[in-house]
Amino acid sequence: MDSIFSASEPSLGYLYQIRYGLMLIVAEGNEDAKLLLEKIDDISIETLDSLQVYQTKLHISSVANLTNASTDLWKTIRVWSEGIKTGTLNAETDLFNLITTAVASIDTIPYKLKQNTHKDRNIDEILLSLKEVAQSSTNATNKPAYESFLSLSEDQQKNLIKKLTIVDASIDINEAKKLILHEVRHYSLKKESLYERLEGWFMGEAILQLQGLRDFITAKEVSSKIMDIADTFKSDNLPNDFNVPITSDETQLGQYRNKIFVKQMELIGSGPKAINNSISDYHRSFSQKSRWLREGLIHPDDEISYNKKLKEDWERKFTIIADSVDTDDDEIQKNKGKAFFETHYITQYPQIHIKERFKEQYMVTGSCHMLSDKKEVGWHPDFNNKLTTE
Repeated sequence: MDSIFSASEPSLGYLYQIRYGLMLIVAEGNEDAKLLLEKIDDISIETLDSLQVYQTKLHISSVANLTNASTDLWKTIRVWSEGIKTGTLNAETDLFNLITTAVASIDTIPYKLKQNTHKDRNIDEILLSLKEVAQSSTNATNKPAYESFLSLSEDQQKNLIKKLTIVDASIDINEAKKLILHEVRHYSLKKESLYERLEGWFMGEAILQLQGLRDFITAKEVSSKIMDIADTFKSDNLPNDFNVPITSDETQLGQYRNKIFVKQMELIGSGPKAINNSISDYHRSFSQKSRWLREGLIHPDDEISYNKKLKEDWERKFTIIADSVDTDDDEIQKNKGKAFFETHYITQYPQIHIKERFKEQYMVTGSCHMLSDKKEVGWHPDFNNKLTTE
């Protein structure tokens, strides 16, 4: 049973806000539109001609109803009233949107402010009702909101009512994802894979904005990112999801210390930094291919064919070193192996790629380390015997 102090709903509320923001900016037709999070409001969409602000309210534990004295309604009105008073918001020109999964009860103020009611609104009647609630309600939580709204001029109050839209019974966090998927469906048949990478990127950019490290995210930027991601799903390309090395992450490095491919590096006298680089390449290559396979971006036969090419390339090169070593001196063999590895897999590496346009070095060298972990390739001239005797 969930604790009454569970933070799942507030946490999901923040994620809902970010995902809803992504949905809005993906669907935005004006490429110059700017998305702002937690600056002017929960979400803001700004263009040269307009400013739309959004308050998002997600309810998951129970079905909430919007009534005349609902906290969701009045908290939102307070935010907007304060913004109007300080000049951050303009009641005459800006558009105000309350997005809530709650349901507006019939014949209430929220019901009269629902979307598609603007032409039929009786502004004076709604204003009178709001004032009556603000002046007579004993709800202590709402008191600051009541005071803030009542402190506006009558023109400001009326303009706010004219420009205010309540979207009740709104889509939830999962339905927001479905709408984003619908928007990106034309870019790629792999829309789920595209969506995951788009949201991952967007989340990172949203965090930067919330930290004040960037000002806004434009619709053009999001559109370009979608096209860039979609391009990686074309037949000659693949997405690069592991573009950051783990050479300094001892937690991840440690789990590979006893692997055969590491022993292969130790056989040729590689130092700690070189071994860390090898572990990083192995980890990234293994993780990336695993994700591609899960998502159906490559077929198991693609990996088999790729490994075959890498092994054939290794055999041609390794034959030279194996034939040139005619001594049992371990130091000489070690040095020969180290020189072979550094020459053919570090200074230069095989230009053999799993897809024509995916040319990341870690995939090539990491895949070779995966083969060396199976003892199908090696660097020391006598690696098979050396590994067998250990």
